[in-house]
Amino acid sequence: MEMEKTRGGESEETERRKLILLEKVKECLSQKPDQRREESPILWAMDVVKCLKSLKMEMPSPDLAEILVSHLCFDNNNASIWKFLQQALSVRLLSPLHVLSLLSSRVIPNRRSQPEAYRLFLELFSRYAFSLDTAVDDACRDKIINSVDSALQLSRTYEVRLSELGQLLVLFFFTVFVGLIDSTFDDMGLQIKSSDIQEGPFGVDNFQDMDMDSRGNFSAERNEHRELLRKKNTNMAMEVLAKLMESRKAVVLLRLVRLNMYDTSYTPPPPLLFS
Repeated sequence: MEMEKTRGGESEETERRKLILLEKVKECLSQKPDQRREESPILWAMDVVKCLKSLKMEMPSPDLAEILVSHLCFDNNNASIWKFLQQALSVRLLSPLHVLSLLSSRVIPNRRSQPEAYRLFLELFSRYAFSLDTAVDDACRDKIINSVDSALQLSRTYEVRLSELGQLLVLFFFTVFVGLIDSTFDDMGLQIKSSDIQEGPFGVDNFQDMDMDSRGNFSAERNEHRELLRKKNTNMAMEVLAKLMESRKAVVLLRLVRLNMYDTSYTPPPPLLFS
């Protein structure tokens, strides 16, 4: 008998597996601070891998990426979870392209209110901007493409139908690269976009120039520290952009976007070009 479908079109069994995975992630990440020091992110990653295998879920795991980023932004924004995220990326438990897309749509618009998260995002983007997993099955690929497209509004912005990971990488890199340029200019007080242009996937940061503690009290010391971090982040963003522009891969990706702007018959190259 065919499994009954949920509202999202997924089977009840798929939803059950997601809930089990979510509970495993919470079990790893919701420990007390002293326990986090005892158990390294490597051990957490091993536990999650066992869970994924027992549930017969694909790796890299699109579901795990969405769970982690949602958990991280921003109620559980602490160093140990970022370390776990980095470990999961390094062992290919997660797709870098997928994770960076999800993070960019959340972190860049909130870079001033969440300067710690923005700094860590910049480090990850600098390291994994050109990473592309080609050894994924069709179901996993389609999940990643749909999730990235939803996060960055790619098909709507560029009026294209996304079907290949290579094509996705080109538009992802261009979108986030330009988004970082716009954000950096904005942080420097330089407005380069017309007010009637849509903000796109990165929106507007409703930032207020003060920081509160957990009880809502203003903290002058914390505010001063985070303002210094915001200034450092602006410099770091420029350094990351400069570093990426020195890469031949960045030149190739940006050239592909330029060619596509003027040639409607353009077909994106195979993913192997970016591996």
